[in-house]
This record gives sequence, structure tokens and C-alpha cells, in this order.
Amino acid sequence: MKKALFALIALAAPYVAFAAFQNLTELINYFTNLILRSIIPLIFALAIAYFLYGVMSFIRNADNESEREKGRSIMIWGVIALFVIASVWGLVGILARTFDVPVELPGLPGGSSTSAGSRSCIGLSGQQGINCAINNVDL
Repeated sequence: MKKALFALIALAAPYVAFAAFQNLTELINYFTNLILRSIIPLIFALAIAYFLYGVMSFIRNADNESEREKGRSIMIWGVIALFVIASVWGLVGILARTFDVPVELPGLPGGSSTSAGSRSCIGLSGQQGINCAINNVDL
């Protein structure tokens, strides 16, 4: 644990030193964006890799019932991990919109990221909903 903490500090030190934060708020915003843009997608990717490992284990050991059960268990825990991560990600967006905190949530690869403080079109119907959706699209 101490080695991991030391490695994290050693990796983060140059970024903190060169960023030259003027106050504590800038430092907190930096680490918040680091977590939201780097660490959360990495954890999501690890959960997908864990699930796929379970799928491969399940398929590879089709003749061995106990190994197949282990692969099934890994797949179930992988799905649970993906659900929890996606749920927390969604809750962060909901809370950010509720309290009007401008947090940049990472989007899917190839897509655009969404600002949690942007206007929501949920609850609008008819022409108002169409106009809101058209105005919020990034072209």
C-alpha cells in the first residue's frame, strides 16, 4: 500500500508542480477533473476487461463444470461492477445538474463529452422538446 501511494505521488508530482495552482480551489478542480476524465474511464475499462475474462474463461472451460462456474461468477461480478460504475457516473451527473455545478463528464469514445451544468430537455414535450434538443446538439 505504501509503495502504491508513493508511486501515485511520484507520478502526480510533476503535474502539480508545473500547473502552478494559485489557490486551493484550482487544486481541487484539477484533481476532480483528473478523476472524472482519467481514472473513472480506466476503472470502467478494467471492469469490461474483467467481464470479458469471465466470458473467455466460461467458453474455454466448457467441459469442466467447476471452472465454468468460476467463469460464470466472474461474468456476474463484472456485470455488477459495470452497473455500479455506470450508476455512480449517472448520479454524479444528476447531482451536478441539480446543484448547477459545471462538471465535465467524459463521454463514450468517439462521442462528445457532456457538461453536467448544461440545460436538460427532459420533461419538455412537443415543439418545446424538439427545439431544446436541436439547440443542445453539437454540430
